[in-house]
Amino acid sequence: MFKDFIGVGVPSRPGSRARHLPFHPCMNHEAHQEVARLHLPVAPKCNIHCSYCQRMVDASRMHEICPGLSAVILTPAEALAKTEAFLSQWGDGAVVGIAGPGDPLANEETFETLELIRSQYSRVTLCLCTNGLELPESVPALRRLGLEHLTVTINAVDPDVAERIHSRVRIKRRIIRGIRGARLLIQRQLDGLTAAVDRGMHVKVNTVVIPGVNEFHVETVAREAAARSASIFNLMPLIPRKHTADRSPPSECHIKLLRQRCKKHLPVFDRCKQCRADAEGVPGRPNALPIKREPLMNRRRFLKASGIAMTGTLSAPAIGLAADFRGESLQLWSCGGLAEAFIPANKLYEQRTGCAVSYTGAFAAALGKSLLGNAQTEVFAPRVLELAKRLKTQGKMLRFWPLCFTRYVLVTPKGNPAGIRGIEDLKRPDVRTVLSPGASPPGGEATLGILKKAGVLEAAQKHAVRNGDCVQRDVAAIVNGEGDVAVVEQRITRLPGVVNRVEVIDIPEDFIPGKPVPFVIGIMKWAKNSKLAQDFVDFIRSAEGQAFFSAAGFIPAVSEEGRRLTEKYGVKDA
Repeated sequence: MFKDFIGVGVPSRPGSRARHLPFHPCMNHEAHQEVARLHLPVAPKCNIHCSYCQRMVDASRMHEICPGLSAVILTPAEALAKTEAFLSQWGDGAVVGIAGPGDPLANEETFETLELIRSQYSRVTLCLCTNGLELPESVPALRRLGLEHLTVTINAVDPDVAERIHSRVRIKRRIIRGIRGARLLIQRQLDGLTAAVDRGMHVKVNTVVIPGVNEFHVETVAREAAARSASIFNLMPLIPRKHTADRSPPSECHIKLLRQRCKKHLPVFDRCKQCRADAEGVPGRPNALPIKREPLMNRRRFLKASGIAMTGTLSAPAIGLAADFRGESLQLWSCGGLAEAFIPANKLYEQRTGCAVSYTGAFAAALGKSLLGNAQTEVFAPRVLELAKRLKTQGKMLRFWPLCFTRYVLVTPKGNPAGIRGIEDLKRPDVRTVLSPGASPPGGEATLGILKKAGVLEAAQKHAVRNGDCVQRDVAAIVNGEGDVAVVEQRITRLPGVVNRVEVIDIPEDFIPGKPVPFVIGIMKWAKNSKLAQDFVDFIRSAEGQAFFSAAGFIPAVSEEGRRLTEKYGVKDA
């Protein structure tokens, strides 16, 4: 029976990290009683067939508690709104995850949702549960999003056993059945587990205990998980459903015995509630109420905390606004990087006109993809000119105008201890660089392009003391003196924790690949009141409105420099 067993006798890898259990409610017994978690049901599709699984979206079954069950499926935008409401209640110690009702990695909406949340909440703990079939190629993207907690369900490491549980798998549009599918699933689960651990993730391995199928095999699964440095192991008793409806679940005594055997290999979590795909709250105290805590610093609160002053003179005349839109509302979406400018600008506009501005600032690619699909908003400010042109070609954006440009600069610790004078100094062997090659656009790729065009990329990579995946987190290495210099968008230097704590050195435009990144603002066809939408755009593009963008580190389109860039690079509505 075990002739095809994959990975027998794999030793613990030398140098593997100690199994320090994170303070996560599904991995740590103490956290299970204290930390709230939110499951976002954004992933309806699955890529394997499990005999015990019955995915359901049914609002009438709210009383049932089992994996794969949800009352609704949320869109990424709805998930972001749900997350904001949840974190405002439970504070920055809470955890946000995706656990179905299908497999998260088989759904593009999973990555869109994580992008949206990370763009607004840079410090929130994100997690994800998966069957592991598509894990090996997904690990880099998950780490780029700052996801450090992962659960992988591995029910067998013997293909003969796995075939009895998983009759088929689907990968790259191919369905593979029987022993071949089981063998592929196991290999990819173990490869994905290894890759996740190697990238610094805390990984819990779940195993569903099915009497008569894998009950005498679970210790072998635990041994294999331990050999690959999984953090913790969790045994889940079968909930008889679908093709296992005629089987009895394992007794509590049987589960306790199996847990004792598995503990010889790695820590075992014994508090699992086998949660729904839309679960929320403290798992160990389901009736617990939110505790008033200091709220998580999302982009809105970043700006409030920073106390950015509205300074600087722009050449365009201020527009006197006398419009009265009391009782009306306007929906505004923008690239997340513009939030530090839009939030105070929106507030002033609301005070002036009585209009309520409903604002979402998130990852531009995710918002753009939503609008190219079925999503709707009234005013949109993307960072990609081509996206605005595409939306207009489709008849979704009626007209757009230049808004601002981003500017790249060098940043050094306060006082510039390494004596950096310009980008050419990054060739010096004594200069410690901080890079973010894994950061989302325009961070990683654009900054590496600047270094390459300046002829210093090879030296900067050689002398890098940090190669991260989030510019906002990586710039902390400059603030605390760990590194000597980094290339960032100037807006980063205006954020709390960075403003007034770094020195800024200009980068010549000649070293900027392509053209400076333009932002535009456009009116969408769904605007309920076209006069209101136009009035808002006029305010944002006035000298008064553009002052907010100048203060946030952008080049306003109405400034002399902005007008030069607009003309030079043809940033206009065709």
